[in-house]
Amino acid sequence: MSANSRLAVAAHILAVLASHDGEAMSSARVAQSVNTNPVVIRRILAALAKKGMVACGKGKAGGARLLRCPDQVTLWDLSMALDEEHLFAVHRNPANPRCPGSCGMKEALGKAFARAEKAAQKELRRVTVQELLRR
Repeated sequence: MSANSRLAVAAHILAVLASHDGEAMSSARVAQSVNTNPVVIRRILAALAKKGMVACGKGKAGGARLLRCPDQVTLWDLSMALDEEHLFAVHRNPANPRCPGSCGMKEALGKAFARAEKAAQKELRRVTVQELLRR
């Protein structure tokens, strides 16, 4: 299984937009920076536009612009905009009643994942897009 990289791509997109001081940028141009397909960029921009983080215009004269100050947007904000508030998930497979480890695994993982998510949320709330640009 591979990790979901939508949050990383969204952060990269906003950093690119922020570094161009309100200039509308095409998804193709942003995609060059992220080194991915423009379709991937457009899908993420659509989610960010729904949350009022970016404005997107269509056509040749269109493009995306950042609507919020980069020092006001955190990685947690992006995570919420992408509906990715949960970083970890317990599998849906039913427990094997003949296996003592299986019977308690979901509860044990749930507790561990809850602690890990709390720590991750704290860090994601601390890091802004502006901070990413400074690095």
